[in-house]
Amino acid sequence: MRAPSALLTSLLLLVGCSGRGQIVGGPCSYETSTFSATVMGHDTDTVTLAGPGGDTFLMELRDFPAPPNPGEVVNLEKDSITSGTCTPFIYRVI
Repeated sequence: MRAPSALLTSLLLLVGCSGRGQIVGGPCSYETSTFSATVMGHDTDTVTLAGPGGDTFLMELRDFPAPPNPGEVVNLEKDSITSGTCTPFIYRVI
């Protein structure tokens, strides 16, 4: 009966010493680039865009000065995370 108890105690100590892992957030660094994307469409909250290479992504409709039309080309800035654990990509209309 003592061996299982000792094993359990050892495992709990190892888990407790391992820490909580990486905390989300903290100081983050980004690299900014600019590109053009084509509006594929939008609903009441989101805009679907096709970027270079045909990759599609979403932005919030409130990020645009006015609702864009399908087929419209918009210029965007993209912040891509280079260090930290914050939001991986941030898009802005320019």
